[in-house]
Amino acid sequence: MIHPDDVKFQFVSSMALKRQHHSLYRNDELGIQWEQISNRTPCGTGITKSKSYFFIDNDEREFLDLEACVDAYNDKFQFEGENPDHEVKYVKVIMKRDKAA
Repeated sequence: MIHPDDVKFQFVSSMALKRQHHSLYRNDELGIQWEQISNRTPCGTGITKSKSYFFIDNDEREFLDLEACVDAYNDKFQFEGENPDHEVKYVKVIMKRDKAA
């Protein structure tokens, strides 16, 4: 299970067009992509409204916010349970106690 705060995007590319600006970010570890399309001002110097689109690799759905994308990701890849591609391992750590405590 992942949380929206766990998804760290890295900048991939940016394209400035006459009336729009397109940015692409990815998290290759999770296979999640974020595309942001922004409209430019009529004079072309600033950016006005932006729309974000989120995608999961090998999934044809499109999500308009990160929370919906993460929920679908967690449904698709269940790490706790019957996912045959992943295994959950727990590690037990044994340490000496502090004598001052």
